[in-house]
Amino acid sequence: MKLRTIISSLNLQNLTPELDTDVVITGCHISDIMSETLANAAEGELWITQQNHQVAVALAVLKKIPAILLVNGKKPTPKMLEKAKEEGIAILTTPMSCFETAGRLYQLCLSEKDSVAGVKMINLN
Repeated sequence: MKLRTIISSLNLQNLTPELDTDVVITGCHISDIMSETLANAAEGELWITQQNHQVAVALAVLKKIPAILLVNGKKPTPKMLEKAKEEGIAILTTPMSCFETAGRLYQLCLSEKDSVAGVKMINLN
Protein backbone atom coordinates (compact mmCIF):
# COMPACT_ATOMS: atom_id res chain seq x y z
CA MET A 1 0.00 0.00 0.00
CA LYS A 2 1.32 3.45 -0.81
CA LEU A 3 2.29 5.77 2.01
CA ARG A 4 0.02 8.49 0.62
CA THR A 5 -2.99 6.18 1.07
CA ILE A 6 -2.08 5.58 4.70
CA ILE A 7 -1.56 9.30 5.34
CA SER A 8 -4.91 10.32 3.86
CA SER A 9 -6.93 7.39 5.22
CA LEU A 10 -5.69 7.79 8.80
CA ASN A 11 -5.64 11.62 8.58
CA LEU A 12 -1.97 11.77 9.59
CA GLN A 13 0.05 14.96 9.68
CA ASN A 14 2.97 14.71 7.26
CA LEU A 15 5.87 16.84 8.52
CA THR A 16 7.97 16.02 5.45
CA PRO A 17 5.60 16.82 2.57
CA GLU A 18 8.51 17.41 0.20
CA LEU A 19 9.36 13.69 0.31
CA ASP A 20 7.85 11.07 -1.99
CA THR A 21 4.65 9.54 -0.59
CA ASP A 22 4.28 7.08 -3.46
CA VAL A 23 6.65 4.73 -1.66
CA VAL A 24 5.11 1.31 -1.03
CA ILE A 25 4.73 0.31 2.61
CA THR A 26 5.13 -3.45 2.98
CA GLY A 27 4.09 -3.84 6.60
CA CYS A 28 4.21 -2.25 10.02
CA HIS A 29 6.56 -2.41 12.97
CA ILE A 30 5.42 -1.11 16.36
CA SER A 31 7.96 -0.58 19.11
CA ASP A 32 9.52 2.05 21.33
CA ILE A 33 12.52 -0.17 22.04
CA MET A 34 15.36 0.65 19.69
CA SER A 35 17.17 -2.69 20.05
CA GLU A 36 13.93 -4.58 19.35
CA THR A 37 13.34 -2.48 16.24
CA LEU A 38 16.91 -3.07 15.12
CA ALA A 39 16.44 -6.81 15.52
CA ASN A 40 12.94 -7.20 14.09
CA ALA A 41 11.85 -4.35 11.79
CA ALA A 42 11.91 -5.18 8.10
CA GLU A 43 12.76 -3.12 5.05
CA GLY A 44 9.80 -1.16 3.71
CA GLU A 45 7.77 -1.18 6.92
CA LEU A 46 6.09 1.79 8.57
CA TRP A 47 7.54 2.26 12.07
CA ILE A 48 4.99 3.31 14.70
CA THR A 49 6.73 4.66 17.80
CA GLN A 50 7.12 7.49 20.29
CA GLN A 51 10.87 7.76 19.66
CA ASN A 52 11.14 11.38 18.51
CA HIS A 53 14.90 11.96 18.24
CA GLN A 54 17.46 11.75 15.47
CA VAL A 55 18.77 8.32 16.53
CA ALA A 56 15.40 6.93 15.38
CA VAL A 57 16.10 8.32 11.91
CA ALA A 58 19.53 6.67 11.86
CA LEU A 59 17.88 3.37 12.75
CA ALA A 60 15.26 3.85 10.03
CA VAL A 61 18.01 4.48 7.48
CA LEU A 62 19.90 1.37 8.60
CA LYS A 63 16.78 -0.83 8.39
CA LYS A 64 15.51 0.87 5.17
CA ILE A 65 12.29 1.99 6.87
CA PRO A 66 10.75 4.72 4.68
CA ALA A 67 8.52 6.37 7.30
CA ILE A 68 8.26 6.91 11.04
CA LEU A 69 4.83 7.57 12.57
CA LEU A 70 4.88 9.28 15.96
CA VAL A 71 1.78 8.51 18.04
CA ASN A 72 0.14 10.10 21.10
CA GLY A 73 0.71 13.60 19.74
CA LYS A 74 4.50 13.29 19.88
CA LYS A 75 6.38 15.79 17.74
CA PRO A 76 9.89 15.27 16.38
CA THR A 77 12.78 17.25 17.74
CA PRO A 78 14.10 19.83 15.26
CA LYS A 79 17.25 17.73 14.78
CA MET A 80 15.15 14.63 14.08
CA LEU A 81 13.12 16.45 11.44
CA GLU A 82 16.23 17.92 9.82
CA LYS A 83 17.97 14.51 9.71
CA ALA A 84 14.83 12.82 8.35
CA LYS A 85 14.62 15.29 5.47
CA GLU A 86 18.33 14.77 4.70
CA GLU A 87 17.91 11.00 4.69
CA GLY A 88 14.54 10.86 2.89
CA ILE A 89 12.63 9.37 5.83
CA ALA A 90 9.03 10.59 6.08
CA ILE A 91 7.97 11.80 9.53
CA LEU A 92 4.28 11.54 10.34
CA THR A 93 2.36 12.37 13.51
CA THR A 94 -1.03 11.58 14.98
CA PRO A 95 -2.81 12.36 18.23
CA MET A 96 -4.14 8.78 18.24
CA SER A 97 -2.78 6.16 20.60
CA CYS A 98 -0.61 3.35 19.28
CA PHE A 99 -3.50 0.93 19.81
CA GLU A 100 -5.99 3.02 17.80
CA THR A 101 -3.46 3.75 15.07
CA ALA A 102 -2.56 0.08 14.67
CA GLY A 103 -6.23 -0.93 14.63
CA ARG A 104 -7.12 1.60 11.96
CA LEU A 105 -4.10 0.63 9.88
CA TYR A 106 -5.07 -3.04 10.17
CA GLN A 107 -8.63 -2.24 9.04
CA LEU A 108 -7.26 -0.23 6.14
CA CYS A 109 -5.08 -3.14 5.06
CA LEU A 110 -8.04 -5.51 5.24
CA SER A 111 -10.21 -3.22 3.14
CA GLU A 112 -7.37 -2.71 0.63
CA LYS A 113 -6.82 -6.48 0.42
CA ASP A 114 -10.57 -6.99 0.01
CA SER A 115 -10.77 -4.56 -2.89
CA VAL A 116 -7.60 -5.82 -4.58
CA ALA A 117 -8.09 -9.56 -4.21
CA GLY A 118 -11.85 -9.59 -4.52
CA VAL A 119 -12.04 -11.69 -1.36
CA LYS A 120 -14.62 -10.70 1.23
CA MET A 121 -12.88 -9.93 4.53
CA ILE A 122 -14.53 -9.60 7.93
CA ASN A 123 -15.62 -6.03 8.62
CA LEU A 124 -14.25 -4.98 12.00
CA ASN A 125 -16.61 -2.01 12.39
